[in-house]
Amino acid sequence: MDRAIGHHMYYGFTRSICPVCTELINAQLLIRDDQLIMRKFCPQHGHSETLVATNVDWVNSSRTAIKPPDLPLELGSEVKKGCPNDCGLCPDHQQHTCFAQIEITNVCDLDCPICYTPPHATRAWYLGRERFEWMIDQAVAREGLLNQLAITGGEPTLHPEILDFIRLAKRRNIEGVLLFTNGNRIAKDEEFARALADIRPTIYLSFDGFNPEVYKQTRGKDLLPLKLQCLERLSKYNISTILVPAIMKGLNDDQLGPIIEYLFKTPNVLTVQVQPVFALGGCAGMSINSLDRITMTGVMEAIEAQTHGQVKMSDFICVPCHHPLCGSTSYILLDEQDQPLSLTRFVDVKQFLDYVTNRSRADMTDLFKLSRSAVEAIASASAVLGTETGRVEESIMQLLTSVNCCGLDTPPRAFRKRMKQISIHAFQDLYSWDQNRAQKCCVHTLLPDGRAIPFCNYNIFHRNTGDAWTYQYQLEQFGETYKMGQVKEITDAA
Repeated sequence: MDRAIGHHMYYGFTRSICPVCTELINAQLLIRDDQLIMRKFCPQHGHSETLVATNVDWVNSSRTAIKPPDLPLELGSEVKKGCPNDCGLCPDHQQHTCFAQIEITNVCDLDCPICYTPPHATRAWYLGRERFEWMIDQAVAREGLLNQLAITGGEPTLHPEILDFIRLAKRRNIEGVLLFTNGNRIAKDEEFARALADIRPTIYLSFDGFNPEVYKQTRGKDLLPLKLQCLERLSKYNISTILVPAIMKGLNDDQLGPIIEYLFKTPNVLTVQVQPVFALGGCAGMSINSLDRITMTGVMEAIEAQTHGQVKMSDFICVPCHHPLCGSTSYILLDEQDQPLSLTRFVDVKQFLDYVTNRSRADMTDLFKLSRSAVEAIASASAVLGTETGRVEESIMQLLTSVNCCGLDTPPRAFRKRMKQISIHAFQDLYSWDQNRAQKCCVHTLLPDGRAIPFCNYNIFHRNTGDAWTYQYQLEQFGETYKMGQVKEITDAA
């Protein structure tokens, strides 16, 4: 009797959600045509599938690079119902906060179709100064040293106290402060740009490419002139900048090459942080084919093709503090002729990553201990070029020196000008949420009650509930003080 042969290989098991009703369900991870597919079944809505990765070999090689978790000094919640219901962080969570975010307003001067926040807000709010300081202090208490704090929104530059908020954050025990922005105010207000140059946050700028037609679909209007004006201002005042393209397959995935070319030739632009579009907020209603979407490995393949091999897929290493399907990074050194050369091509980073993974403590030479700490520092979600401490640049120098492979002895500040970073962060949505990934997350949204919630869990499960950053929730938690000059009614999403 002939038996049927399956068209896939079983890869693993996790818990996920139904993309229709969001009920927790079992999910299989399957290999099909060298792609990693998540297949799940909801008793009410049947089977569904989503593409997780286009290159299983890269995923397999990255699994060995996961490091043991670093846990927070303090927890924020108890385990009562299980993941994802007890976020806070709870004792079941497997990573501390590498990258914290605080939303300081829901006001925005755009209504982007791809925004992951719920569209058409009816009330506007602004986070108060005292609550902002208290939230930071809670996060620092949990971490001792908070690696990165991102101030976001809405559009945070529209908060009337944004400059003071940045100053307050910089006085705390925080390594780097980032300002998320669409860049409109920087482009239109040179005095504001000069003020940012004085207090030196790292600017995290949404930038979807150089095609004006793309912005009409991603941001609702042609923003390219404003984006270019913003970049000119940031360059003029030498403000460290991270370009953040939201990439959608078939729309602007052809823009990765030009964006990286701009990275290489622009001194103050230190990093490109690619984010494949994920189906939440405004995107939830868009026609995204869950089996034909761009993934993290798909971004790597596109970058290799569009840079003509200057940056290869093999140049990317997984970020070991969270799940290998969540993030990857590559450090590129520009030589004396400004030609790019990946760090991984002359330093065996994987050797050190394997060491970090498989041993709980260093027991070799002091030099190798230094290399180990250097790898942990550069291969981390908290590793952001351009912060005041220079920790990432110095860590790279330590690693290069320890392997004695190129004889570089340039001081870190000069070296910084030649080091660039390309990162990819694949956030989860209704189709791709994976409990294993969620419990390893190190990118956390801070709530006004002091809790820290994994970013994807917050957007999928908590944003639209009683835990969310809503006008009503703030009134319930913090009383009528939020009405006193802090909150105003508006009539549309703008």
